Amino acid sequence: MAINFPTNPNNGDVHAGFTYNSTKGVWESIAPSMMPTSDTPPTSPSDGQMWFDTDGGGAFVYYEDTDSAQWVEVIGSAGAAGADGAAGPAGADGSAAVYATVDDLPGTASAGDQAFVTASNRLYLWNGSGWYNIALINTTPSISGADSSYALAIDGTPTVVTITATDPEGIPITYSIASDTSGNIATVTSNNNVFTITPSTNTADAGSFSLTFRASDGVNIATAVSSFTLQFKVENSNYTTALITSVGDNNAVNNSFVDSSTNSHTITAAGNATQTTFSPYRHGGYSTYFDGSGDYLTIADDASIDLSTGDFTLEAWIYLESLSGNQLIIDRYSPGNNGSYQFYYRGTGSSIAFWTVPDGVVAQDPSSSTIKANTWHHVVATRESGTVKIYVDGSQKATGSCSTNFDSALTLAVGGQISTSTNYLNGRVSDVRIVKGTAVYTSAFTPPTERLTAITNTSLLTCHLPYIADGSTNGHSITVNGNTKTESFSPYEYLTYSATDNGGSIYFDGSGDYLSSTITGPGTGDFTYEFWYYPTNSSFSGTAFNTRSSENSGADGFDLNLTSTSIQATYTNVIWLNASTSAIKAFSWNHIALVRNSGTVTIYVNGISVGTASQTSNFSSTSFNLFANVLNGTGLSGNVTDFRYATTAVYTSNFTPPTTPLTAITNTSLLLNGTNAGIIDKSQSVQTLTLSGDVKSSTTQTKYLSSSMYFDGSGDRISFPGNDMVNISSGDFTVEGWVHPTTSAFIKIFTMFTTTNANYAGLTFGISRTTSTTITVECGSPSVGGGAAAVSISSSGTALNNAWSHIAFTREGNTFTLWVNGASEGTATFSGSLYWSPPNVYIGSGNDSAPSYFTGYLSDFRITKGLARYTANFTPPASELKG
Repeated sequence: MAINFPTNPNNGDVHAGFTYNSTKGVWESIAPSMMPTSDTPPTSPSDGQMWFDTDGGGAFVYYEDTDSAQWVEVIGSAGAAGADGAAGPAGADGSAAVYATVDDLPGTASAGDQAFVTASNRLYLWNGSGWYNIALINTTPSISGADSSYALAIDGTPTVVTITATDPEGIPITYSIASDTSGNIATVTSNNNVFTITPSTNTADAGSFSLTFRASDGVNIATAVSSFTLQFKVENSNYTTALITSVGDNNAVNNSFVDSSTNSHTITAAGNATQTTFSPYRHGGYSTYFDGSGDYLTIADDASIDLSTGDFTLEAWIYLESLSGNQLIIDRYSPGNNGSYQFYYRGTGSSIAFWTVPDGVVAQDPSSSTIKANTWHHVVATRESGTVKIYVDGSQKATGSCSTNFDSALTLAVGGQISTSTNYLNGRVSDVRIVKGTAVYTSAFTPPTERLTAITNTSLLTCHLPYIADGSTNGHSITVNGNTKTESFSPYEYLTYSATDNGGSIYFDGSGDYLSSTITGPGTGDFTYEFWYYPTNSSFSGTAFNTRSSENSGADGFDLNLTSTSIQATYTNVIWLNASTSAIKAFSWNHIALVRNSGTVTIYVNGISVGTASQTSNFSSTSFNLFANVLNGTGLSGNVTDFRYATTAVYTSNFTPPTTPLTAITNTSLLLNGTNAGIIDKSQSVQTLTLSGDVKSSTTQTKYLSSSMYFDGSGDRISFPGNDMVNISSGDFTVEGWVHPTTSAFIKIFTMFTTTNANYAGLTFGISRTTSTTITVECGSPSVGGGAAAVSISSSGTALNNAWSHIAFTREGNTFTLWVNGASEGTATFSGSLYWSPPNVYIGSGNDSAPSYFTGYLSDFRITKGLARYTANFTPPASELKG
């Protein structure tokens, strides 16, 4: 039988009775004389020792391992059995004996023996002298990779979540979903630890859900919970200027204030301080309002806004209330100054133009009436390789040739021609952007549907925040002139209002309104007092807050006083910080923070330091008053939100103001968000919403919401000041709501008045329930005069008592229509303007001289400016109005 010798042997290797001779390069037979010979195996052999059995004639090698030892035959007669060698010590067999209790364990065992006791669920090991407990450990895996919340894409783009988990014992992990409440909102699939969440594109499936991700080692489970939200922008929400509805529990009102810190301080209100949704966190964004008379913004000359001879882009959204005359959007012009230019609305032809010195009109939209009043238009002027193009709403309207060097040392203005103090813009501007060096648009495009951002080469970005500022990296200082305002109105559709995401505010009328509480002062430690303030008059002056226990001296606290020209902190009636500044702007949101950091106090306005002082006094008072009348007896008027007091220095250098509502961070002692109103405006446009009488939320009758607005017919009404955002005197509009009257008497549902008189000369329009089956709309106009209605329409016999009915009144062009439950109840034609400048808008009554208070329930009362939402018979809304 052939022997298969090993390849590449070393000298002296032994195999099958042969040894390898490397000198000769051959395997040589092992002669019996080279091995110990005997009839019995040698005693105490070592591993690898050879022995020749003289009795059996076979050669053996001694083999041992940790468990056994024996002589193994390597050559001899076929089938000859190897002789047994000296036995080595016995090893543990690797298994464990099972015992009921510890007392059952044997008193002796072999080293390495194991025993499992069922009573204690423990494993024991005999080490040669006694039993030792072996710990049984299976630690829960750690899990990561899942965020607490996700916003799902509305175009169906999946969100991918990759979970990572580790097990301390190194045991393999399996992944799964422990809980899934996605329903129709999204489809969830997984591949091992990768989870794909694909959202629906159906607006009806909008909503929120949660997923619980699970990682298991077979014994222990680790979980992570994430929430997912699918929100679609509300169609045509950019036309909504008021959406008044109830969101509170039964009997909820608007003057119950809550401290959202963990302290839950009791807040006492004086006067008629009230809450509304007006805030610096509106999802749809903001615009800047110019009234056409001295309102404009200026930016000092700077190299970053010198357009030179290269490419550029000038763009903005505009919403003009008047189409008469030229109105400047961007102006950098001085008579006779070569290199100056204007980007403007040209009254001749209602068009957009770009004009320069020395070229004159370089490009102008030749179309007639391209720009319409009370309508948002996206307007652009670009230069690319010497060619200027004008775009309106994404369509190219004009071209022209221009190689002028725009490097003149001139002030840049938005909203007016400052060199002549003329051609002021009358309306709104949003997202004014100048891009130097790039023609952003080179052909027709879809106008932006989201807020513009500071893309590469942006020189200026303004009229886009809740305050006036430059959002480019240049951070230009912007001077506000006239009574230019920041308004909650923009060209962009927005998401449904959420108090958590969009905030609210507290309105003080400046006449006895303030809030108070008992709150421990910061002592000698660090602190931050911060809040947003929107002044409602140009010459504001008063106390923002005080912490003194006494108005006369109060050595244990201080005041923070604001005026249109200064910010002052006083202690024992001595001013210890005086920042002479015009940084706080009237009719605009201003973020104000007073911070003490290691004895140095800094005041910030919109994230910028405007003054510092050393102050180490012990402010130990427990008194607190917000907007208290302690400075010359004058209280501040306007809106305040996110008043937060924390005993830490939150800001230690310039910062970007908050873009989401403040929360109770560590060391927060007080937090007033102003989001606890029961009846709100979901459009966030109404600055102050007054509930008169005892209007309140009610759960007795509801329409698609958990509560409605209840009016008892005796002095109850909701009102807010008339402003340009609800000016529906000449353009298209829609006024609508759900009504549930509970009386047969004559009642007024909605009215606007320019005076307190009840005649048509003072009536903008009113909607009344004149009989239990009739709705009447009457509108007045200057062209008609007193004593007669310009528009009058009445419904014909629809049942309107003790039931919900949808009422709508629209204007489309010159046609006015009254709708009841989706059916046209009559039309009227009128081409003129309705009366305007009402002192108040009333829901649930007429004016004081003829109130005819509404009795019953109202829900989702909406004003839409610039759009007739209904132009033919329709099915009334089948869910709550969202925007």
